[in-house]
Amino acid sequence: MRKWAPAAALACVVVAFACGSSSLNGVKAQAGQLRWVVLFLAVGAVAAAAWSRLRGPAPRTSRGVLAVLVLPGAFLALALLSTFWTVSNRLTFERAVSLAVLFTLAALVAYVTADDSAAQRRALAGLATGACAVGILSLITLALYHGDAVQASSPQTPWRYRGFTENPNTISVLASVALPILVALALTAGREPERLAWIAGALLMLGSTIAAESRGGLIAAALGMCIVVALQVRPWKKTAVVLAGVLLATGGGVYLRELTNPPAPAFVSAVAPAPAPVPAPPTTTRRTTKPFPTGTHGPVKKPTKPLPKNVLPPTPPQETTPLPLRPPALPRAADEIGNPLLSKESTSTVGSGRIAAWKGALHEVAQRPLLGYGFGTEQKVFIDRWYYFDGGTPENSFLGILLQLGAIGLLVVVAFGVALIVAGLRVLRSLDDASRGVVAAGLGVLGAAVGVMLIQSYLYAVGNVATTTVWVALFLLGTIAFDVRKRDAA
Repeated sequence: MRKWAPAAALACVVVAFACGSSSLNGVKAQAGQLRWVVLFLAVGAVAAAAWSRLRGPAPRTSRGVLAVLVLPGAFLALALLSTFWTVSNRLTFERAVSLAVLFTLAALVAYVTADDSAAQRRALAGLATGACAVGILSLITLALYHGDAVQASSPQTPWRYRGFTENPNTISVLASVALPILVALALTAGREPERLAWIAGALLMLGSTIAAESRGGLIAAALGMCIVVALQVRPWKKTAVVLAGVLLATGGGVYLRELTNPPAPAFVSAVAPAPAPVPAPPTTTRRTTKPFPTGTHGPVKKPTKPLPKNVLPPTPPQETTPLPLRPPALPRAADEIGNPLLSKESTSTVGSGRIAAWKGALHEVAQRPLLGYGFGTEQKVFIDRWYYFDGGTPENSFLGILLQLGAIGLLVVVAFGVALIVAGLRVLRSLDDASRGVVAAGLGVLGAAVGVMLIQSYLYAVGNVATTTVWVALFLLGTIAFDVRKRDAA
């Protein structure tokens, strides 16, 4: 039972963070603070297992565990140091501490399972079980609370499936990073019932992503699953068949989104155009006339005919200007800063309005390009000024890191990802089947995580439902990939 403690702790963390961002207001209110308690309890449970291993008869620290801590540790140190230049000291410190707790959990799991491929597979199974539990809770929510399980995400989209989670993007992000693990577990399962259970879980999460109509989530999930299939399935003919099935399901989901999503309405501005300049009156030259004849008492005046009595003199004609037409009723400026009726130019709707938001975020990045505004301040410095974009962040983890920690922070994260890819592919051929499955799952999660980074701000947000899955899987991957002995064997 003790060997399943890390897996059970990881599953509980995934479900707890899903409850903290639930579509059911009652659950969300109760689990908002309780999820952090679950996180600390999980750290304590895994720490107890690590202490037992450390005090065992043959304690040994894997060099892969120490190597995998270098770049995440540098990122964490930069996040803590950003309290000196942040725009919100308390917020930055709190977010950095929460990230330190998550990294501690991932490092402890990596240490407890080091040099034990079966234990590493159990840890991945805990993450996958937590994701499947959220998928089952989503189906229960759909059956009992149908109005809460679907959401009208925009005026152009009538409804999208969100299940038990806060919004459609939440469940699709969780499914995207969990699907590579589910596929890897199904491919390496030793018994047929276990294989069928993991396949059923994969179909559940894939169906949830399709119902959520998340194009980015589907593409990210497909990328992760294709990586796992390419590294695990043999011979190549069978690989091609499985890859074709994955791509067909992904393409069908994207086509369904485009088919059910009507085009954005035509741009109509209610801002009154500037008045046209009034042309100046033409200049005329006066004719020179002969002067009236003069007499001894001055010029002779031309006689005028007297007006009859009770007749007023005629008034000169006056120019009349037409009244301006009343423009259509404008919405309140507080409703939406970027409302088309309040704009003179149309806003881009590409990528659900994300492209326009990304361009705006880049302008803010240019103000502090090197170190950013401080860790955790993404929502404070980003302002949604675009009508067709709905979000408090630019929904792009790369831009989010640039906003918070600048180019230096992004360089550390990219270096960590590149190092994992290079080292993982290098040691892959020298591993046994069990360890090979763990590495394939980790590389698949890495590919899906990068895809999700393009559409969501989540990788550094501990409260996000997918963050724990990504970092734990990457730490497990690094434990094997950075092991010097395995590298030498390769």
